[in-house]
Amino acid sequence: MKIGAQYRHLAPSPQQIKNMLRVSGSDRSAMAGALYMTERTLRKYEDGELDMHPAIWELMMIKAISMGQDSRRGDAAKQPTGAEATNGRD
Repeated sequence: MKIGAQYRHLAPSPQQIKNMLRVSGSDRSAMAGALYMTERTLRKYEDGELDMHPAIWELMMIKAISMGQDSRRGDAAKQPTGAEATNGRD
């Protein structure tokens, strides 16, 4: 996907995309799903075949930070709490 010339200077480099994926602590498949795209499309952004639109880049940064925080919490973040833990029963 070619983005307009007015946005080209805001598009991330392939290295920035790879770094953000690393920050997320998740794999390409999980990040692609979080960005509502295929793994193939994300790989094309990483390889520089496609220019990522700044809006997608912004969403990727938000998701990467969120995913990174979840991965640092470890299993505690995966433990059910409240109604989930009691299966809706009090």
